[in-house]
Amino acid sequence: MKAELNKLENQLLKKYKDLYHNTKPTGVFDIAPAIPFIGNDLKSPRVLVYASAENLTYLNNKSNKKTGDINLRSLGQKQYIRSRIFYNEYKERKAFPHVHIQPINDGSLLSVARYILKKLNKDIELINNPYEFIESIAVANFGKFSIYLEKNKDYANIYDKLKISLEYVAQDFRLIEPEILIIPKTIYDTVKNKDAWKEIMAEAGKSIKTVILIYQANITVINTHITKQIEGMDYYKYIDMPETAWPVKLNMEKYFCWLDKNWGHLLIDL
Repeated sequence: MKAELNKLENQLLKKYKDLYHNTKPTGVFDIAPAIPFIGNDLKSPRVLVYASAENLTYLNNKSNKKTGDINLRSLGQKQYIRSRIFYNEYKERKAFPHVHIQPINDGSLLSVARYILKKLNKDIELINNPYEFIESIAVANFGKFSIYLEKNKDYANIYDKLKISLEYVAQDFRLIEPEILIIPKTIYDTVKNKDAWKEIMAEAGKSIKTVILIYQANITVINTHITKQIEGMDYYKYIDMPETAWPVKLNMEKYFCWLDKNWGHLLIDL
């Protein structure tokens, strides 16, 4: 399987390989950490969008149904670049780019990022094609490893689990040089007061000017936490807006309503 990497992806690949070779963590699936998908047309201001962490528990299922005809274990050294491999394999065959990050694959997180960029700059020209949009930004998981368990467990609020990914995140920052960082709120709240994070932001993350905190974009979060917070609000108006018009199969109008309601608390200017 071919996956042509751009210059930044090649540079990060070397950094990730060095880190993983020198400090392999324990208690996680023995799958190399995936480098970010960095768009070939990365635009200014540079945007880095983080999801939470991969769920690799499906690897316990020998049928490997979730990855279709791509066996993640069989990729070997190409495990690092699985975002590009999956992207190329499924390009234009699905409504949204498949980069082995579920909220990207289903369009929800891409849709959130697109809406946020429009909120930050009302004059920005919307990119209507999801494949063109993802090539203009960078996307990745903040947590670079999947905890080895029979059933998936989110560790967004467990610093001891997150800290093994911090040096990889620092490399993301150094090479991508993002100006806008979109990151799950729970992860940010977990790391923000830690000395290691402060050091990363002061050095590797010095390019970051704006941080946007988000909830994870999945059906459980939307139908529980978000629905409660926007009770009584007119979220239906978001359905036909140009910046929310992608056919995501979730109740994204609720998510956009929640973003608007809490924008002042989610936007951090550095």
